[in-house]
Amino acid sequence: MNVKQTIFLVLLLLIVGLFVLGCKQQTAECTKNTACIITGCSSEVCSNKQVMTPCIIKPGYECLKYADCGCINNKCQWIFNDKYNECMKEVSNIINK
Repeated sequence: MNVKQTIFLVLLLLIVGLFVLGCKQQTAECTKNTACIITGCSSEVCSNKQVMTPCIIKPGYECLKYADCGCINNKCQWIFNDKYNECMKEVSNIINK
């Protein structure tokens, strides 16, 4: 191996090493539904930890009582169902009148 090849190899390893260090390993927010909680001042957030939000009640927040907070693809998120969707239609009809 000559000097140019050695320098190239060292630079290549350095670049690969920096790339690997720069890539943060993503951790799962949740692995099961029980890891997720309903939080926020108006109970409008589905998360794996308590969060503080402004105490604002927006149209549709009342419909969240029909949704479930659960773990989907390692992220806490709302799971909507027909009852939630129907409630949101009613809210939309009231707003659009």
